[in-house]
Amino acid sequence: MGDRGDCDDRIADVRAQIAATGTYAHTPGELACGCKLAWRNTPRCVGKFYWKALAVRDLRHLTDRI
Repeated sequence: MGDRGDCDDRIADVRAQIAATGTYAHTPGELACGCKLAWRNTPRCVGKFYWKALAVRDLRHLTDRI
């Protein structure tokens, strides 16, 4: 689902974010991967066979509420 590459830098970033704020934010790639895997692993969803085609829209930057 993407280039895994060397994760040492990412782990260091996550640890630094947690140390500074108490939490961390997923990258867009991590978010998309997590969403697709969660849908794929849902036992009772008949649409899960299309998990590879899931279009994940990262809207975390939006602040206005309707």
